[in-house]
Amino acid sequence: MPGGYGTYCLRVRGPKGSQNITLNNALYVPEGHSNLLSVSALEKKGAEVVFRNGKTLVTNKGKAVLTATRISGVYIIDEIKGRLFQTALASFSVEDPRLHLWHERLTHLGERNIKKLMKMSTGIRPDDSTSNPCGACV
Repeated sequence: MPGGYGTYCLRVRGPKGSQNITLNNALYVPEGHSNLLSVSALEKKGAEVVFRNGKTLVTNKGKAVLTATRISGVYIIDEIKGRLFQTALASFSVEDPRLHLWHERLTHLGERNIKKLMKMSTGIRPDDSTSNPCGACV
C-alpha cells in the first residue's frame, strides 16, 4: 500500500547531456523494489512520449526531458550510474506471463510481493506454473 506522496529527483542522460529532473506527487510504496514512471501521468502533465526503434524520448513544451531504452520488453530510463534502482516506464505489454520474467522485470521482487502487486493492478498476471528458482536470488 502507498505510504505517501512526495518529490523524487533523479539524474538522467538526455539528448544534450546529463540533467536533474524532479517528479512531483510521486507515490511512495515502501514494499516496492523498483521505481515505475507512469506514461499516463506524464501525458496528463503535458509531456509527449515517443516510442521508436527500442528508444523513448520524453519532451515537455518541446524540450527533451529524458530518454529511455527498451531492455527485455521494459523501457529503462537512461539514468546516470550510481542510483540504487533503475526507473522503468510502466508502459510495457505482457508478452510472456512467466513468473520468473516478472521477477526479473520487477528487479527480483519476491513471489509473495508479485502476488500482492497482482491484486493492486490490472496487467500483471504471471503464470506461476512455470516458476523456476532465480540463480541470482538463491
